Amino acid sequence: MKKNISLLLILFLLVSCTSVENDIETTNTSISSLGNTTTSTTTTIFVQPSEARAKEIDIDRSARRGVIRKSTNRYISTIYKYDSFYSNATVNPVHEWSEDYDYRINYPKLDSSVACSEIIEKEILRVIDIQVEDKKSVLEYTNPQIFEEEDVGFWTEILHITYDVIEITEEIVSILFYFYTYSSGAAHGYTEPYSLNYLLYDCSKIDIPTDILDLSTKENSVRVTQEMSLQLCAPEVSVDDCLGSDPFITLEDDEVFTSSFRGVFNISSLGLYYQYAPYGASSYAEGMELILLPWNQLQDVLIRTGKYASLLFTLSKLDSYYYTEFEKEWEYKGLSTLHYGLYDYYDFIEDNNYEEGRYFNSYTQTVGIESGEYLYKEAWWDAPEYVYDELVQQWCLDDGFSQEECDNTATYQWENPNIFEGIEFREYSLRCVDELNQKISEINNSYFERADYYGNPSPRYRGEQRLNYYVPQLFVDGPQDYLTILEWGYDDGGGTLRYPYTNPYTMNLETCELEDVKDKYVITAEKMEKLVLEYVQVGNEINPEGNVVDDYLFTKNYLIDDLFFTKDTLYTILWDCRICTDSYLILKDAPENRANPYIVAIPLYEFKKIEGSDLED
Repeated sequence: MKKNISLLLILFLLVSCTSVENDIETTNTSISSLGNTTTSTTTTIFVQPSEARAKEIDIDRSARRGVIRKSTNRYISTIYKYDSFYSNATVNPVHEWSEDYDYRINYPKLDSSVACSEIIEKEILRVIDIQVEDKKSVLEYTNPQIFEEEDVGFWTEILHITYDVIEITEEIVSILFYFYTYSSGAAHGYTEPYSLNYLLYDCSKIDIPTDILDLSTKENSVRVTQEMSLQLCAPEVSVDDCLGSDPFITLEDDEVFTSSFRGVFNISSLGLYYQYAPYGASSYAEGMELILLPWNQLQDVLIRTGKYASLLFTLSKLDSYYYTEFEKEWEYKGLSTLHYGLYDYYDFIEDNNYEEGRYFNSYTQTVGIESGEYLYKEAWWDAPEYVYDELVQQWCLDDGFSQEECDNTATYQWENPNIFEGIEFREYSLRCVDELNQKISEINNSYFERADYYGNPSPRYRGEQRLNYYVPQLFVDGPQDYLTILEWGYDDGGGTLRYPYTNPYTMNLETCELEDVKDKYVITAEKMEKLVLEYVQVGNEINPEGNVVDDYLFTKNYLIDDLFFTKDTLYTILWDCRICTDSYLILKDAPENRANPYIVAIPLYEFKKIEGSDLED
């Protein structure tokens, strides 16, 4: 047996010394022992020396910050103090034998002014409860009394929970926890890192390997783990020496992205922190390395669409004084907006609407005469004067009054149906407030003219006009280069034809002028039809599987009439109702004729810029 192994090692060394290319050799080795023969397959990888290959890789060779700390007791020098946003809270578990446990459990209790604070605290307490229950589980097998009676040693059960608040901003909350545990008889305790990352836009938990990093290719995974290796090496070891014999092969495995036993990620404005667990990057005695992977080194491996893409765009727009020689300014290559694919219109405006009071105040009023009690003999109908004709008299008699009562005292209750919900942008809340309010006034005045006819009392329903405004939130934070107002109306003429309608208005917040995206991009009906049908089927955060188109009909300008946009995303509004319009989109398994509009978000890179426009490169 020893002879066979020696021959194999000699062969391995000979091939390793003579190979100049990457080769993979598979050998079958037979090992005999006590008359039994076992055959095993061994795969050996031979690699080219790093000196030549490393220089071929497009890797930034500028200086790295290196390991920030190795002990969880030390302060993280790269984060700000967020003490004003939270206070320290403790948990003191009570259970059988709890007085014999060493519990020291702390967590940050977020101030109520922090968005999603209640949701985040609930999750923190849930995680703590899991740790306590796990610690209690030892009581299923033993307890302090058994230890004492059987004289098996000292009972020591420890659970200490500490934390670092990595970041609290208007967009994110990022907290790094440490669960230190020790059980009776163990050689030493163990500290498990645990991270919580939240997007405050919708209180969603951020799973960094899935939501922030694009790990769809092996190359991207390797790029991330290469940067991790370079941070561990810095500043003493050069890039080429750090990457080893083959820079194309990661030194890490997938556990970096999937298991807290290797380490955890925390998001921040400067990049992704990675807290290694014990043994994750070195021996237990050497500590737990904390590194920071700056965005400028990760920008090629970040996701490009969706709400987390919008977050990344926001993080790329920090003021220059935030950056350092190690964490440099960077340009995000994905979409700045939240949306991609198809959305239900009403869900869209409910889920993506700026809250009251942030940029505008809203108010409600009726247009016309106030609701109340009115005389039949003073009924108004189709003319600006009292009309008490045979039709009105018959209505009165049908309602149970006598002719004499109808001619003198009979009344009816009338509810003014003209509901008007207006908005007014707050002074100094953002740019172009005066121009935005001027546009709102123009829309209001047009509505008042339409609604005036329906704002007079009548014994019978005669129709109504409604008007609402929505200011869609298209980014995880405030408006960027553009802001859109959606006018939503309802036109009911009192007959069988009643329909909702919507008109979008997009204002450039630099010029304070309303803009038409068709003045900047070549947007044709044919191109739009192709892209709408394509992006309706694209999966997004609402429907990861996408949608199936059952039927559609688009008239010539249907898809290009109701458009709004940002600097990188185009939105078009369309309906699913066959009987409402000449054009429609019907999705598989969707209820028919709901008169329910959709919004489809399409990246503007799908369109050609108009030559000579201010967007032309």
